[in-house]
Amino acid sequence: MKMLNKQKQQNVIDYSEIFLEVTNVCNFNCMFCVNDVMRRKRGFMDVDLFKRLVDEFSQSEKLEKILFHVMGEPTLHPYIIEMISYASKRTQRQILITNASTLQTEEKIRYIFESGLTNLDISYYCKNEEDFKKRGVKSLTFQDYLQIVKNIVATKYKYNYGTHLRLYLFNRSFSSEDKIFEKIPRLKDMREIEEHVNYWKKFIDELRIAYDLRDVEMTNDPVKITKENLTSGVPIFVTKDFEISIKPLHF
Repeated sequence: MKMLNKQKQQNVIDYSEIFLEVTNVCNFNCMFCVNDVMRRKRGFMDVDLFKRLVDEFSQSEKLEKILFHVMGEPTLHPYIIEMISYASKRTQRQILITNASTLQTEEKIRYIFESGLTNLDISYYCKNEEDFKKRGVKSLTFQDYLQIVKNIVATKYKYNYGTHLRLYLFNRSFSSEDKIFEKIPRLKDMREIEEHVNYWKKFIDELRIAYDLRDVEMTNDPVKITKENLTSGVPIFVTKDFEISIKPLHF
C-alpha cells in the first residue's frame, strides 16, 4: 500500500506544466466558451489548498510552469495576487491567462506585474465592437476594453516590468465557409491580421517616444505573416517580450 501511494504521488507531480483552476466564475460569456452550459458549482479555490498543490507539484524537477487557467476568470479570485506570488517562488514560470477586464486601474495592473508573474496572456479575441458583443459583456464597450488592454501594455513599459505579454486572437480556417465562424470573433483574412499587428507596433512606437524607451527592441520592417503563424499559432513578436498569437480556429 505504501509503495502504491508513493507511485501515485510520483504520477501526480511528474509533469512539466500544470493548469490550476482557481475559480470557475467568469464575468464574460463568450460564444466560443462552454461557460453558459457548465453545470459545476461556481466558486473559488481555497488558498491553503492552492498552496498545498503548488508545494506538491513543485517537488518535481520537471515542473516548469503553472498556468492559471481552465475555466473562469482568475483575476476575480480575491487572493489571486497572493497565489501568483506564492507560485512565483516555487516555479520557473507562472502564466496568468485572463480576459484582463478587471485590471481597470494602474494600481491593479502594477499589483499583477509586481507579484512575480513571468507571463501575462490576455484572451483578447476581438477587433471591434461587433466582435466584442460576442463575448457577452454588458458592463464594458469595446473602446473601454481596448483602453484597459492598452493601459496594461503601457504600464509594463512605463515601469519596465519584465513580465512577458501575449495577446491571443483567433483566425478562421481560410478554406472553410462554415457559418459557425460567423458567430465567433476572429480575424478574417491576411489583411486584417497585418492591420492588427501593425496597430500594436504603432502603439509600442508611441510608448517609446512618450517614455523614452531606448532599450525596447522592435523592428520597423513591414509585418510578414506566414502560414506557420496562422496554422500553428506561432507568435508574431512586436517586441522581444510582447507578442501576438493568432490561434487557429478549427471545428
